[in-house]
Amino acid sequence: MDHTHRSDQDNIRAQRLRQLFWSIEFSLSGITLLLFYFDPVWYSVTTAIVMVLLTSVLFYINAKRLDAAAIVLISILALYTTLLMWSSGGLSDESVFAFPCLLAFSALLGNRKIFLLLLSYFIVNLLLLGYANSAEWMVSVPSKGNLSSAALITVILLLTAFCIWLLSSDLRNTLMQLSAENERVTLSERRIQHLVNYDSLTNLPNRVLAKDRFEHAQLLAEREGTMTCLMFLDLDKFKTINDSFGHSSGDFLLTEIARSLKKVVRNTDTVCRQGGDEFLVILESISSEQQISSIAEKILEEVRSPIEISGVSVTSSLSIGIAVAPTDGNSFDAILQKADMAMYYAKDHGRNNYRFYNSEMEQNAEHGVQLLSAMRRAIAEKQFTLFFQPKIDLKSGKVIGAEALIRWEHPKEGMIAPQAFIPLAESSGLIIELGEWIIQEACHACKRWAEHGFVDLSVAVNVAALQLKRGNLLTIVENALVMNQLPPEKLELELTESTVIDDSEKLRALLTEIRTLGVKLSIDDFGTGYSNLGYLKKMEVGILKIDRSFISRLLVDDQDKAIIEAISHMAASLKLKIVAEGVEDKETADAVTAMKCDYAQGFYWAPALPENEFIDYVKKENAKYLSM
Repeated sequence: MDHTHRSDQDNIRAQRLRQLFWSIEFSLSGITLLLFYFDPVWYSVTTAIVMVLLTSVLFYINAKRLDAAAIVLISILALYTTLLMWSSGGLSDESVFAFPCLLAFSALLGNRKIFLLLLSYFIVNLLLLGYANSAEWMVSVPSKGNLSSAALITVILLLTAFCIWLLSSDLRNTLMQLSAENERVTLSERRIQHLVNYDSLTNLPNRVLAKDRFEHAQLLAEREGTMTCLMFLDLDKFKTINDSFGHSSGDFLLTEIARSLKKVVRNTDTVCRQGGDEFLVILESISSEQQISSIAEKILEEVRSPIEISGVSVTSSLSIGIAVAPTDGNSFDAILQKADMAMYYAKDHGRNNYRFYNSEMEQNAEHGVQLLSAMRRAIAEKQFTLFFQPKIDLKSGKVIGAEALIRWEHPKEGMIAPQAFIPLAESSGLIIELGEWIIQEACHACKRWAEHGFVDLSVAVNVAALQLKRGNLLTIVENALVMNQLPPEKLELELTESTVIDDSEKLRALLTEIRTLGVKLSIDDFGTGYSNLGYLKKMEVGILKIDRSFISRLLVDDQDKAIIEAISHMAASLKLKIVAEGVEDKETADAVTAMKCDYAQGFYWAPALPENEFIDYVKKENAKYLSM
């Protein structure tokens, strides 16, 4: 930047030197003619010599020796003017008028040293000339004014005016540049201020500005005797959309969600982007919880409107946590923390809904911390066990295997439900250690079944996303099969859609190696994510498990029935097996059988059973099968 600025300055100086050179040469040529006609010949000859000497200035300009060019130009003219003054009328000579002109030249060329030296030189000259005349060392005789002197003064005046005009022009240009620079600086400051307070993607206020808006709303609420509400919004399964359609489509969805939120809230309210797929909504002057609930329901309804992404109609949903000041606290950070807690509570209770903060949530959070600590001890103390839910062949009615489900019997709290500790295990990373134990124990159980004579039974194990991404799953599976001498086809790994939708080379390579072992792969809860045929083909899974939410509404909801039929036809064309989860009664069992589902599991046959009860159940069911 500095180099460019200096180059621009040099170009301007070179231009000014050329302009002065040619204006002086033109002026001196006119003066030479006048002197030739009205004054002694040596005046015109001297002027012509000066013109020739001045041509050296062009050489220095072309060589880009601008300081030297300026010095030569000013020096020659100063000496020439001094000569004329001392040889003619002295202090009354017309050439004295050239002094201000030469000073203007030096100022125009922007050389402070030349200006000061020249000014000093002229002052000394004038003083010396005045002293010489006073001491009568020399007597300057003022010449009688004539056309030559008038023309000379006119030329000097024109040159001086030209310099002043150039100086004023440069000054105007400098002022315009300063004005433009000031405007650029002002715009930059505004942009910086905008970036500090606003989200660059959605152009919504960010957390910094949200805090300011919240505090302003709270002051207003204190004066009015109303409440200020903070909503913490989080998109459900946003990562799946990002992984399915790409980050640019994810960004597009976020901007559309931001636009939808702004449409719903009032003009006095504020929509902010907290970061990622999280948004904040600040509601001013709230008088009741019913008013908050009404706005929350409108938000959920608006966000559910389909959005087209890459030619696919995508329906989104939000989980909303709500905290209210002053009921739940007074500071922004405290209210935000509680709204965040309520949002996770809404997410844990089915998503696509909203929850108000209450003290029980905080107690549950504390209980979660305690539970996590207890879980670490439970692994070491072997408090976990596996239950097995039978899997039924719908054509024959025979038990063909089981799904291994972990159970935790706490020494004080008794049996703890999986939904209470599995999410904690996944969020803390304990699922890797826990998952390794489940695979090892499931393979060991399947080996025991074979020793009881049930050689056809297989076992299915759920695998968490973290196990695929961070755990050494291939080695764990290989070790479990080898240590238990279990044929690989007896083990089935159940993966969620959100896990396999991450179409990375690393994941595909891992699943390929697992399939090469002979282990089966299945997709659990199929139909609840953004299902597509692409990953089914790439991952080469062999089994689809239809989510229980579809099965439970099969007999009462035609749309769910149509979804199951569509999945069944698709699976048949791809040569995939279908498992119906959550079959609770005979009517549903008959319906999934009619729809060509291959296998099923559910309370209609048996819940998840301890291993000894599972063996008894298999013996009883197989006896029925053999007697048929």
